[in-house]
Amino acid sequence: MTTALFIHHSVGGQIIAQGGLRQKLSQAMSSLELWDHHYNEVGLCDGGGSSLGTSFPIPGDNTDPGGLLAILAGIEGGEPWAARARTFDVLILKSCFPNNAIRTGAAAQSLKETYQQMREVAVALPQAVVLVSSPPLVFEATAPDQAARATDVAAWLGAHWTGPRLGYANIFDTLTYHSGPARGTLRLGYRRMRPRDSHLGMAGAQAAASAIVPAVRAVV
Repeated sequence: MTTALFIHHSVGGQIIAQGGLRQKLSQAMSSLELWDHHYNEVGLCDGGGSSLGTSFPIPGDNTDPGGLLAILAGIEGGEPWAARARTFDVLILKSCFPNNAIRTGAAAQSLKETYQQMREVAVALPQAVVLVSSPPLVFEATAPDQAARATDVAAWLGAHWTGPRLGYANIFDTLTYHSGPARGTLRLGYRRMRPRDSHLGMAGAQAAASAIVPAVRAVV
């Protein structure tokens, strides 16, 4: 049995529960079991989706790129809180949609540097590490220049998150418009209507889950 741990927050929870990620992975790889870690308050769920009532906890409950870097560094460095994470064969990491509100070119460059640091740690780990891009924001929540930067970062990751046992799932590209005034924002058919924010609707969660499966399969 191969075990994978998906570390995420709210959109990741949607991809699992509404998108059927656990079932899609099981159908594609019958020997793979997906566990996941939500906000620390929710904590860890086992391969059947049952809550274990415990969390690592993740430092600062932070799954932004800087927080993901800290998680990887804690695993590599043997931090006591990361002991459970070290038992998995595959780590799947995702930051939520606010990560794509990239307001300046300098912020985009800083984000790329953080991802590069994450990669340097990830390639040294015995586990495979699959990075899932942050999903796009809705049209009314992002300026055109922010959407353009988010598009660039997602594409840049595809060229740079490479190496032995590294995988990349570009759900941004799956979920976004590729042309027109809404380019780089969440497609209308993939968003939920109430409340009007950048969380996914069921179709979006299912599309994202389907995009993650091949990235995991490539490293298993």
